[in-house]
Amino acid sequence: NAHQQKAIGSEISQKKQHLEKELKQTIQKFTEEIAHYKQSLDEAGRTLKEKNKEIEKNRKLLDAEISQRKSVEEENIRLQRIQYDLEKANISATETISRLKVQ
Repeated sequence: NAHQQKAIGSEISQKKQHLEKELKQTIQKFTEEIAHYKQSLDEAGRTLKEKNKEIEKNRKLLDAEISQRKSVEEENIRLQRIQYDLEKANISATETISRLKVQ
């Protein structure tokens, strides 16, 4: 009976050691996975920040381009009006010259 209890105690001790070893391995595995996920998350965060900076830079470039095009369009309209006024003045001058030649 004492021999049997000693054998059972030894078996329980071995199982306990085995389970503790498995638990330690499992904890280490999860710790490594957590570290890996944190690293991936940090990398994704850095990439996101870089992309946001790039988007902001492109937005500023786009705003500048839109502003420049608007200025060019306004200048174009102003020049078209000047051209129209000059053509009108030219027609008027041509008509005046023609009338003077006829007289």
